[in-house]
Amino acid sequence: MSILVLGLGRTGVSLAKYFYSQGEQVWGVDDSSPKQNQNPDWKAYTHQLFLGGELPHLKSIDRFFISPGVDPKHSLVQQALKQGLKIEGELDLAYELMCKKTAATLIAITGTNGKSTTTSLIGEMLKNAGLKTGVGGNLGTPFLDLVLDEQNFEYFVVEVSSFQLESIQRFHPKLALLLNITEDHLDRYESFSDYQLAKGKIFSFQTAEDFAIYNDDDLHVLELLQNIQAKKVPCSTTKKVAGAYTDEKEFFWAPAGKLLSRFDLAQRRLMGLHNLENIGAAIAVCKTLDIADEPIQQTIDQYAGLPHRIEHVAKIKGRDYYDDSKATNVGALAMSLASFEDPIVLIVGGKDKGGDFKSLAPLMRAKVELLLVLGEAKQRIMHELKDVVPMQVVADMQEAVTFAYQHQGEARAVLLSPACSSFDMFENYAQRGEVFKKYVRDLE
Repeated sequence: MSILVLGLGRTGVSLAKYFYSQGEQVWGVDDSSPKQNQNPDWKAYTHQLFLGGELPHLKSIDRFFISPGVDPKHSLVQQALKQGLKIEGELDLAYELMCKKTAATLIAITGTNGKSTTTSLIGEMLKNAGLKTGVGGNLGTPFLDLVLDEQNFEYFVVEVSSFQLESIQRFHPKLALLLNITEDHLDRYESFSDYQLAKGKIFSFQTAEDFAIYNDDDLHVLELLQNIQAKKVPCSTTKKVAGAYTDEKEFFWAPAGKLLSRFDLAQRRLMGLHNLENIGAAIAVCKTLDIADEPIQQTIDQYAGLPHRIEHVAKIKGRDYYDDSKATNVGALAMSLASFEDPIVLIVGGKDKGGDFKSLAPLMRAKVELLLVLGEAKQRIMHELKDVVPMQVVADMQEAVTFAYQHQGEARAVLLSPACSSFDMFENYAQRGEVFKKYVRDLE
């Protein structure tokens, strides 16, 4: 059998490696230039490799797999559809193999913001409960690799993106969690509604035996719940619900309106409103699974979060520096700004994803003393936020950090929270965050 894998990022390599190990003929296709330093796995796990716009004939292809980073409008995808090939993704394959191999419980998490932190948080709660848990998906280790791991996990906690959900045809999590939906990836989707529907596909194949866990405070999430079959489990940070809710001092677990558990938030290390939502969602997932209260409370008290999510870097001359490079859309920046009380110096910009920067104006006026703008999106950001706050264009991250350091205002913090993707200047958001941290530490 001949298998074509379009897009040779982490997920594409995982697909190629699996089919190569099964003795299939693997054709790898990636738009990267042949002159660039390529991943050695590309050649190790493919029989034929097509790079830099070189495209194969599809007549001898039996199965066509697309990586989540590849736009479905890609010319090879359109050609495959015309020839009657089904476009497949990694989630369905991994799910199918999981069902054959194990009776493990699958938990899937999506949302515009907070899904990586929540995925990791749920994983820690389950591990602290003594359960063999594989954590990954869009967060890191591909779901396929977790399924093939010899550890024989009891639970899979998998972050899934809208890009991954686009191609699902049978992916069926026992528990599906939808955290929130705000404008993002509008450079890929025709409309916000298309993006919203892609997120909602996480519930598509659930039955009445499954659980749909959701943020009851998000209207865009609520719009997707009308026709789902799974049992609905709400969580909220603003009101009492028949699920998980908070008074900001404690979280309460009250399925069907009956209070069963309480969790103290006094020692929590994940700060900010957005992380309050993440904690509530994680509690809802774990209590739906009947996890004991003690390991959940232990995790709330101990878990400090992932890198590049409002990560404290240093305190220099009385001013705190925070790396929030993971904030790659306008909604994420809004949640981050809401976490600060005192005025800040804010660094934004990068590759434009089509978000509405004008919607940030009230928060900017309330929270931002100086806005430093960089990257491809700088002109649009400046246009949409002109006369809102003082702004300064900077050439790169080093100049941004230096300018923030030299700023003589009252701001008590400097926050990198770009509201854009990183691909204009960096390989990914993690590299962007590491570069920011390096320049900050150079100030010490």
